[in-house]
Amino acid sequence: TPQSGYWDMSYCIEALEKLKQQGKIRFTGFGCHFAPESFLDAIQKHGRFFDVCSFPYNIRHRAGEQILPAAEQAELGIVTIKAFARGELLKDRDLRGKDRGLPRSMVAYVLQNRLVDTCICGVISEAELRENLSASWTGLTVEERRRLETLAAGSPCRNYQWLENDWQLV
Repeated sequence: TPQSGYWDMSYCIEALEKLKQQGKIRFTGFGCHFAPESFLDAIQKHGRFFDVCSFPYNIRHRAGEQILPAAEQAELGIVTIKAFARGELLKDRDLRGKDRGLPRSMVAYVLQNRLVDTCICGVISEAELRENLSASWTGLTVEERRRLETLAAGSPCRNYQWLENDWQLV
């Protein structure tokens, strides 16, 4: 668990509210890669002062499912990150051949959770951007969902639910 006070965001709330009143910002949010319990604590203590929260969520790292209902209840927008599980599930894949469409399916998986408002993922080309955007209107078949679940199960993550190999809670 984080050190006491780690998620104490009270020091910035007054400043953020002032910036909103001045018209310098319209929305505020918070997020990071730490434990779901920390997010739940932050939402409970400070959620009413923010508009959005952001956290990792994908087929492999599903700990965000603990946060989604609390964020919705607090009326926070939900922005997920790491739809590709830091690329771990795409390594050594034939994305131009038999694994074509896998990234789109991974984004579609995230977006099909009715509590997710948007999903942020990295791209390096216009073609990747177009492929990822098409996930917005791509429905996953039962077979494709099974394929993703099998892929995720075959690549268990170590440490915390969404943290990878060398990441550590400090």
